[in-house]
Amino acid sequence: MDDSAHKAGSPGRAAGRTAAVIALCTLALLGIVEAGSRIAEHWIRPVVADYGLGFTEESRVFVPDPNDANYLITNPVKLLTFHEQRFRLRKDPGVRRIFMVGGSCVLLLQDENGMPFYRRVEEALNVQMETLAFPGFPGPGLSRLRERLEKHFGNGWRFEIVNCGAGSYGSHRLLPVMAEVLNYDPDAILYYEGHNEFEEIEQMRYVPFGTLRIQNLLERLAVYRLMRNYLTTLRSRQLVKPENRRLLVRRWPQLADEKPCRDDYDAGLLGDRMQSLENNLEMMAALCRRRGVPLILSTAPSNLLKPHEFCERDKARYQPVHDLYRQGRYDEARTIAEKVLSEIFRHQASEAENTILRRVAARNELPLADVKAAIVAAEPNHFPGETLFWDDCHFYPRGNEIMLDVFFDAIVENIDFSVSPARLIRR
Repeated sequence: MDDSAHKAGSPGRAAGRTAAVIALCTLALLGIVEAGSRIAEHWIRPVVADYGLGFTEESRVFVPDPNDANYLITNPVKLLTFHEQRFRLRKDPGVRRIFMVGGSCVLLLQDENGMPFYRRVEEALNVQMETLAFPGFPGPGLSRLRERLEKHFGNGWRFEIVNCGAGSYGSHRLLPVMAEVLNYDPDAILYYEGHNEFEEIEQMRYVPFGTLRIQNLLERLAVYRLMRNYLTTLRSRQLVKPENRRLLVRRWPQLADEKPCRDDYDAGLLGDRMQSLENNLEMMAALCRRRGVPLILSTAPSNLLKPHEFCERDKARYQPVHDLYRQGRYDEARTIAEKVLSEIFRHQASEAENTILRRVAARNELPLADVKAAIVAAEPNHFPGETLFWDDCHFYPRGNEIMLDVFFDAIVENIDFSVSPARLIRR
């Protein structure tokens, strides 16, 4: 009986030992591959990945510097969205710290120190984007505002302006950004954004909410990061091939299922999104008021002469604008352009967004930097898009200078930096 039991058990134990050996060999092989991948990362820089794209609760723009806990640095996973920056967690005496929050219009205000932002993106992805990327601010960006403030206030005060601009970020993602930076000793926050409320709807489609947790776990493995590196570079190169550029510069709503020409879709989405914008701005105002930090909102002008590409129906609605402009009837053209742009699915600010920005500023007694009025006044025929816009919403350098000058005036007229934290002079 013992012999039979022994014989019966032997195959089972043998199979168990075989399985254990296979498992150990597999783990050893995976360990070797992982160790090799970590060594390879010393030469192959991993492409950073922000799987949540700023829509998740744990998303942070800045994290403690691992080399010095007294400093904050841009979160490594945000380096393809925000500028790489470093500043003290608690600012030094005599420093006045301002955060400028917004989308790509703010992102592009960064000075050209070394490689511009998009050149760094190209390097990280190992591709050549060429004309697909805005060339950046060719000279003094936010330093223009900083230098003017230091000259105006004098007394040896130093101003520190942190760029919190991110491509395609609208009010939905900028609200948690503002909530975060309120913890970093701000003396004022500047808000310039109105172009990305509908862009964010598209961005959210790329967030893998169902697999977000497992992807964040896999991110810890070097072999996974290297595989993602290879696939990202391959796909990026495919996207910027000459034969694909003609497709990339156009927007294909039907592929994204946007259906921007359906009246029922437009009416519901436009109204809901504008209400969301107003709610988000109100929450920003409440957060800043609770912390005693001045908030300056701003209007956001758009290129009305060469707006973002429309669908066929909306293109026909906009045609009178071009006709009137060619006839020299600029005021009439601008009135129709503002009306049509406010009533359609769009990827640039309209009078609908600007009306909400003005209303929230007035309701909360916040200063308003009226960039739109300044841009309109600076155009030869007071028609936005004649000389100051690079595309539908981004400025040429002169337009950026006008924007920064308007913010400078709003700061000087409304904020008292003689006390800390800063307080509004006018209520």
